[in-house]
Amino acid sequence: DSNGQLHCDFTAFDRYVETAFASGITQEIDLFGLVGNWDRNKMGNPMPEYGEPLRLRCLDEATNTYFFLSQLDDCRSYYEQLFAHLQEKGWWEKSYVMADEPTNLESYHNCMALIDSCAHGQKVKYKSAVNMPEFMEECKEAGHSISPALSFIMRYRDQMPQIKEAIRANIPLGPLHNPANLMGIEACEKV
Repeated sequence: DSNGQLHCDFTAFDRYVETAFASGITQEIDLFGLVGNWDRNKMGNPMPEYGEPLRLRCLDEATNTYFFLSQLDDCRSYYEQLFAHLQEKGWWEKSYVMADEPTNLESYHNCMALIDSCAHGQKVKYKSAVNMPEFMEECKEAGHSISPALSFIMRYRDQMPQIKEAIRANIPLGPLHNPANLMGIEACEKV
């Protein structure tokens, strides 16, 4: 706005979610791209202070031009507005912050801390596809749903008993995905 404050309009997001719901896709909302992008270094990072290559495109209504957020305070404001909106719509319990093969644990933890602080006491649920055993071990408490990539399963097949146990331990946190993830691992083990 004219005071430099970020105001988010979630109309397009709402239409997208409502279209999915009308089509029978009602179990969850995956918030992809907020943390843990596997392609993190190839496209640059408009917000280096954040650590992850978050690309939030905004319209400056005064100049009618688009830009990417580059300030951490704007990122924080976006998260707070997004999370408040999800709660207002009654969608918070269905929402997961999704990471796709995060490769930098320190950055992932720092981003999770920021995301958690923006939820103002509400529990943020995380979902991750992983390709490294260190991530499985260090993030199992935060990963409500953990999906190992096939390359991960093949590369670390000697460690699969421990990995399956970590996923099994998280079934109460990710009851929709973790049982299916175990079935996928076990199917790959048979090949």
